[in-house]
Amino acid sequence: LSRTRFMEEKHYIECVKIFSQELKKQYPNHTVGAIGVAGPEFRSKQLYVQKLWKELGPYLDGIYYDAYTFGRFAEGYDLPCDELNFRQHLLHTFTFMGKDKKLSVEEKGYTVDYSLPVDHPVLCKNAHILTRSLLLAKTVPNVIRYAYFLRGDGAKEGKFNYGLIHGNGNPRPMAAAFAATADFFANTENGKLLKPSDKIYACVFRRGKQSLLALWTLEKNVVNT
Repeated sequence: LSRTRFMEEKHYIECVKIFSQELKKQYPNHTVGAIGVAGPEFRSKQLYVQKLWKELGPYLDGIYYDAYTFGRFAEGYDLPCDELNFRQHLLHTFTFMGKDKKLSVEEKGYTVDYSLPVDHPVLCKNAHILTRSLLLAKTVPNVIRYAYFLRGDGAKEGKFNYGLIHGNGNPRPMAAAFAATADFFANTENGKLLKPSDKIYACVFRRGKQSLLALWTLEKNVVNT
């Protein structure tokens, strides 16, 4: 919000109330979400979100976040994405929103050096982090969607951009990781985050009578169990 913050805030609140009421009249079963703040507010105590929720909660089915934890992937960079706290931030939202409400990850992404070759280790690391992020979100009840931003080469920041696919048409490793993870764990439920040991994390899900398990470690060396 700009220097006219108060007026913009007031206008936003009124617009959301009007839109929600009119939409529910026409489509009473539709889900209405708003308050789509981005990175810094999402990763904080969400005090501003809570302020808006007090006004808009009765009109909304949930909050739709741009849930960036940030992270920049290039040679010489070591900016880890705090995906475990990403899950905690999602859980924190329900403490003031209510467990019966819904949460949607409307945007999630990482900036990547678009000059790197498609098989570069930095891009593979990025794919691993994206996979863990998607799995962790699925362990939070009532998270109804996880949308990645962005498919192509838009939103450039210098030599960085967010695209799953390079401008030359080559999919980056995170494109395959996102597709494979979403497909393999589709229609699963009752997700749980476990920690079998101090160096190993696990997500377990149910699909009908099946149990599906994903394991990973943040250690750089091989972990013996």
